[in-house]
Amino acid sequence: MSENRRSKQSFCILSGISGIVGVMLIAVSFNINPGPPRDATSAELMRFGQQYYASVLWGAWLQAVGPALIVLFAFSLVHLAGATQRLSGWMTFFGAATLMTVSLIEITFYISALHVDPPMMLLATAFAALGVIFLLILTLPAAVTAFAGVQALWWLAAALTLIVRSGRIVNNLKAKDVATLQAV
Repeated sequence: MSENRRSKQSFCILSGISGIVGVMLIAVSFNINPGPPRDATSAELMRFGQQYYASVLWGAWLQAVGPALIVLFAFSLVHLAGATQRLSGWMTFFGAATLMTVSLIEITFYISALHVDPPMMLLATAFAALGVIFLLILTLPAAVTAFAGVQALWWLAAALTLIVRSGRIVNNLKAKDVATLQAV
């Protein structure tokens, strides 16, 4: 078997696995938690968020990675069909972009609902508003670009805080695990 044939066969196999794993991850993400009660009050939603915090985050992660693998599979099919320059290929790219956009917006809402930190919500709202305001401008004004530096500083501060508080975080997680086991 020639190297080129083996490479194409490996590409097909890995692409197929990507599609299968992507669908499996999405299926798990839809079934990982029961969802909040219908017509829930604010207090019930808060309790739901606390009770299912980890499964909502896992579901969000699965709902981000699953579609990405499916999109990779779809792009592979477009490539194998030689359709990268045909309308069918471009429609596939457009559909994939739409799928990823909807999925990432949805999981952003899940995570935002779990983390209702007002300063961070204000910062997120500011970035979203600036994105919409300057959507059609190819070169962002210097002030907007400089404001993006706030995000980099926040990530730096968050990373340093995580390192500094790592011991306390581990202890808190152990205490929660013990409390959960005792409740069962």
